[in-house]
Amino acid sequence: MAVFSISVQPTASGYLLSQSKYAKDIFLKAGLFSCKPCPSIVSVKPRNPSNASLPFHNPTIYNSIVGALQYLTIARPDISLAVNQACQYMHSPIVGHLVAVKRILIFVHGTFTHGLTFTHSTFDVHGYSDSNWQGTMSRSSIEAEYRALAHAAAELSLISMLLTEMGISLPTTPIL
Repeated sequence: MAVFSISVQPTASGYLLSQSKYAKDIFLKAGLFSCKPCPSIVSVKPRNPSNASLPFHNPTIYNSIVGALQYLTIARPDISLAVNQACQYMHSPIVGHLVAVKRILIFVHGTFTHGLTFTHSTFDVHGYSDSNWQGTMSRSSIEAEYRALAHAAAELSLISMLLTEMGISLPTTPIL
């Protein structure tokens, strides 16, 4: 297996985080050298083989591939649900579970270049306060609003100081 890597590529609008080399390595490790990519991660009409309910003969391979796919979800959140569903069966996979994992791999085969795109934008922080979420009792609604506002202001002050230490300056932060 290749080194766990995330490539960062500059684009015209920002940066693209991709794990395409790692995804190709998973695909090759699974032995799916020449298959046609599929357009979706799940099948509307799943074709289960006759032995779909039998235990998979080598759970170590299943665990290895699913674990690698789980790491791939860092830059590919589009496959997270399907991979997390596959993770639920790592202790005792059946042949049908392997079929679902192969479907994920075949989908990834057609989308090697996908990743996360980060674009340049302004950095604005807004605070929100809701007195209904306070865990304390108040004598009046004004007191509850004041407590919620004070709590939100303290949290925003902490976040603002943290961002200032990171070199990010913020204008005045509104609390709504």
